[in-house]
Amino acid sequence: MRKIYAVGISPSPGLISCKAVELIGKAPVVLIYDTDFPFELKKIIKNKRVIKLKPGFKDPNVIERSICRGI
Repeated sequence: MRKIYAVGISPSPGLISCKAVELIGKAPVVLIYDTDFPFELKKIIKNKRVIKLKPGFKDPNVIERSICRGI
């Protein structure tokens, strides 16, 4: 079994911690919500495999389905 780290990216740049940016930098794959952010994500996700998740707060399987479609 592999260990997977999940890091949330806040839409507010002031709330993104240095540790979150460090973990994203180490990750080969980045999961992000398919939504607009008020800042540029290109530098954060450069050279990463990106899987865009569809927001579905009432659907508990939305993340699993999004990952399966992205692979």
